[in-house]
Amino acid sequence: MVDFLFFILSVLFIGAIIALFRGHLFLFKLIPIPNRKVATFLLIGTSIFISILPLEDESVNTATQDEQLTEEKSSSDDTNTSKNSDNNSSNKEPSDSKDSGEESTSSNEEKENENNSSTKKSIDSKENEDKENEEKNNSSQEKSSDSNKAAQDSSSSSKDKQQEENNSINESAKETSESSSPSKDKSSEVSSDPNKQKATVTRVVDGDTLEVSIDGKQDSVRLLLVDTPETKHPTKPVQDYGPEASAFAKKILSGKEVTLEFDGPKRGTYDRLLAYVSVDGESFNKMLLRQGYARYAYVYDPPYTHAEELKAAESQARSENLRIWSKENYVTDEGFVMEQEEPEPAPEPEPEPEPEPEQPESNNSNSGTGNLPYDPSGPDRDCGDFSSQAIAQAFFEAAGGPASDPHRLDGEGDGLVCESL
Repeated sequence: MVDFLFFILSVLFIGAIIALFRGHLFLFKLIPIPNRKVATFLLIGTSIFISILPLEDESVNTATQDEQLTEEKSSSDDTNTSKNSDNNSSNKEPSDSKDSGEESTSSNEEKENENNSSTKKSIDSKENEDKENEEKNNSSQEKSSDSNKAAQDSSSSSKDKQQEENNSINESAKETSESSSPSKDKSSEVSSDPNKQKATVTRVVDGDTLEVSIDGKQDSVRLLLVDTPETKHPTKPVQDYGPEASAFAKKILSGKEVTLEFDGPKRGTYDRLLAYVSVDGESFNKMLLRQGYARYAYVYDPPYTHAEELKAAESQARSENLRIWSKENYVTDEGFVMEQEEPEPAPEPEPEPEPEPEQPESNNSNSGTGNLPYDPSGPDRDCGDFSSQAIAQAFFEAAGGPASDPHRLDGEGDGLVCESL
């Protein structure tokens, strides 16, 4: 019975030690040790019971030995009594036998004590061996667990790094594809639209005139529906905000790839391309108007696609008194009037009223010497401003032609202007 109890307690003791290291243990699926606290109590309890069991065993052995000694003493007393009654021996013999019995008893007690001590030592040594083995097993389990955990951590960290690298590669590829797709869409849009054409700005002449390269060929472009102050007119001084408009155009357009959008006739009187100019997806015509560098002008062939938004841009700049709109009476329907300029009298004493630019009045019966619709010293005029070649020729001669052509009406230099009219 004692051995069975010792076995059970030893199993519980070992289970409590394992639970202390692991944190919990379900022993044989019957005895749960949920946490280290329970394991500690169980370890202390089993230790106490295990230490008590050998003492109980020793007490049982001692009681058995006492009974044997008592029986031996009683038997020796009976023997001595029978010897005294039968042989009438001297008192010395019983005393001698008594002494020998006591000596044998003491020797038996010493043997019993030695046996008990050896038994206790063997139990203690067995317990110590069990503890050492258990500790070794636990330490080996911990080392194995730590190595497995470290391997798992390193594996997970390497997986995380790999995943991050893959994500960054995917993101960069996505950004590249997204950034390239708008340009592809724009280029495909330009190539599919017959009214749009790619070009590279090679020179900014002034605020509203450019020189561009189209497929390796040079061409001149006049911006549609805008007019900036003059900076290079042969008979006029540099007008206010003209240099600023030219500097603004150079800053935005020089060397840039632009999109030309045609709206109506592709070329004007001087064989220049007439177009809206867009850079980086924004209309430069609208920029000039919105920033107060230009006025909305030269509406020859309405309706125009972007007329309303350009008018709105000009209206905004005017309401904010930006640049050309900051000077009172500087902007007129005929162009820009400098304060020091005084309009020259008309060549004829009684000139006809100045008509609108869209529908200039003329005397078709006049051979070029009659009244002129415009002031030859006034704003720059194109062939589109005249209703006939004769009126254009008269205007050209009144302005100093053919010796001087401030309005650049004689494109071929032969003294005849606007021959297409």
